[in-house]
Amino acid sequence: EPRFSVLKLMWKIPGATFECFSLSAAIARKCGTKSNRQTPAPATKANAIHARGPSLRAAVPGREVEAGTGLRGFTLIELLVTVAVIALVAAVGIPALSRGKMSAQRARCASQVRQMGLAAQMYWEDNSGHSFSYQLGAANGGQRYWFGWIQSGSEGSREFDSSQGVLFPYYRGSQVAFCPSFLMIPSRFKMKAMIPTSSYGYNLHLAPEPPSQPRRIDDLTQPSRVVLFADAAQINTFQYPATPANPMLEEFYFVNANETTAHFRHRKTAAAVHVDGHVDHATWERNSIDPRMPDASVGKLRAETLIP
Repeated sequence: EPRFSVLKLMWKIPGATFECFSLSAAIARKCGTKSNRQTPAPATKANAIHARGPSLRAAVPGREVEAGTGLRGFTLIELLVTVAVIALVAAVGIPALSRGKMSAQRARCASQVRQMGLAAQMYWEDNSGHSFSYQLGAANGGQRYWFGWIQSGSEGSREFDSSQGVLFPYYRGSQVAFCPSFLMIPSRFKMKAMIPTSSYGYNLHLAPEPPSQPRRIDDLTQPSRVVLFADAAQINTFQYPATPANPMLEEFYFVNANETTAHFRHRKTAAAVHVDGHVDHATWERNSIDPRMPDASVGKLRAETLIP
């Protein structure tokens, strides 16, 4: 029985007629629709797809179908439309995700300064309404501050213990962590100790240095106006690895009306808790941003929000 190899199948739309050319080793013949032969079944796309032959193709305008598989490839237009849709989704979705992340960090930071404000109020109740000092004195080869103890020595290699901070007993197990929006990029950030210490600053106008007596919080006439804690940082140009030619951002622990130590890291605002316990996001005083690293957004809070 002669072997046939199918070379070509052509689908003629008008009249739905097939012409099939095949060759064998000994003979060549042409088979098609004749008046004295049975009329073939109406030509359809399915007939073309399921026709025999390892390299058979259906000549459907605009598409190419692999014979025997029932599958077809993408056209150029379909591919371009798919790429355009993916690009559009990415352009809309990625900024939305970024804004969502920043909003979550902003909310977490506000929650942390609120906890600090509540801890301070409990301290005042236990100490006849007096505020605490910024620096609490030397101890165990280091210095105690309101937020904890830091070992003396080279910055970046010192021990730190937050449990010696004046407010630590009042947190009651709550973790007041480093602000999630404080970016510690190695080339731009200088550590104070071996681990992060504090990203918040205490209002120095509420904490006179010894031998002055601490201020009585109950004597404030407008506690809702006065900031208690706020996002803080400093631009350092004088301690290695920072230099005047390579200024670096570092942690700082107080804010006041005279120095650029407030950090506006939440969409150009700083999280702040006030003496009465409410939290807001404060803006900087005009023309106060430190020019040594203007993109770091370190400056001053408005004086009327700091001075009692």
